[in-house]
Amino acid sequence: MATEPSDEQLMGSLAAGEAQLSLSYKLTARMPLSAVAAPTRLYPYYEPDSMASDSPTRFTVK
Repeated sequence: MATEPSDEQLMGSLAAGEAQLSLSYKLTARMPLSAVAAPTRLYPYYEPDSMASDSPTRFTVK
């Protein structure tokens, strides 16, 4: 008989990088819009030379 893992076992596996979590959801827009997201920069706090960046992204919600 198979048993479900406990919440503690699942969280421990996720924290250790041993498990994957997949979520599915559906969103419904209340108002349509077209916008541009700001440019993005990401780097470790004490290593700004290890920076990654991305340009602004245009998106539309219908």
